[in-house]
Amino acid sequence: MTRKLLPLLLAAAVLLTGCAITLHDPPQGREITLYLPNEDGTGFDEVPTVIPPDGLLSQGVLDALREAGALPKGVKVVRLEQTGQALTLDVTGDLAKALAGTGSTEEYMILGSLVNSLLGAYGATTLSLTAGGAPLETGHDSYDGPLTFFESGELV
Repeated sequence: MTRKLLPLLLAAAVLLTGCAITLHDPPQGREITLYLPNEDGTGFDEVPTVIPPDGLLSQGVLDALREAGALPKGVKVVRLEQTGQALTLDVTGDLAKALAGTGSTEEYMILGSLVNSLLGAYGATTLSLTAGGAPLETGHDSYDGPLTFFESGELV
């Protein structure tokens, strides 16, 4: 009986050891696609990126966009809600301030990067954007309705 039990105990010990290693592996983060302005400002380059597993996904996306130079400094997520395929995002007023000093193409590229990256990360189709709790208004436009995916062809 002991001869039959010993191989089973050894096999169980090996399996449990493997499980313990798996449990202690660090989380890998979430792979998303960032939509970054291309060099000539006519469209977006799709750049696969891993968002660290700590913190909020929405802030991780904004941080990655800022690090890539596609989003102004200081923009932070105040609140993000998802209802089905619709996102509602409130960011700090720093976004409105930064966009007030840009041209229309730069504004389009910044907002396109933000909207497209978040829509992709959350599998959503619309994003309603506010800055400091109010609809986003810039010198070029008022963004008071849901935004959809920004297409590169719209710039031409």
